[in-house]
Amino acid sequence: MLRPGSTYAGAAAATSDGGWWILLRGPLSIALAIACLISILTRGYLAPGLVAGGVIAWSFVPLAEVAGLAVVWRGRRSEITFATAVDLFFAGHAPLLLWLLASVIFWHSVDPQPPEIFRAWGLSLVPITAWSGYVDFQFLRHVAGMKRPGWCLFVQRAVCWTLFVAVFGGVSLWPGLLEELGVR
Repeated sequence: MLRPGSTYAGAAAATSDGGWWILLRGPLSIALAIACLISILTRGYLAPGLVAGGVIAWSFVPLAEVAGLAVVWRGRRSEITFATAVDLFFAGHAPLLLWLLASVIFWHSVDPQPPEIFRAWGLSLVPITAWSGYVDFQFLRHVAGMKRPGWCLFVQRAVCWTLFVAVFGGVSLWPGLLEELGVR
């Protein structure tokens, strides 16, 4: 988390071939973490049914990230398998997961929630987003060996967020967006 460039350079040199488990453990751990955090936020404890359903319901988030990574992975200069790359990519999610955990603890303990606190919480996402982008930039630079890691990061994020908005917003997003734009 603190030195992603050197950490990724060392991890890329010491990786294995990968396989199905290596490919799936990162995305599954992110879906599980999201489901657990939602269960704690809504129930105050880990409800097994809510966690299991949450893993299934929120699996589209890591799948969207994998899709974005797959799009930019074609331009790699690395000999690392895609499965290993996915595993290393999701290992870089620690700063965001720690922020999400802190957010769940915070929102679970604050009552009532005045708008000023919500704005301050939203602002706390800015440095985490920047740091997560930096970690992913270092991944693309050191693990994938991308010539233009900044551009690849932009493409990966564009694919990921487009899929996220399409799935999360679903069919209700477009009519609401058109209404906001004044199109009837």
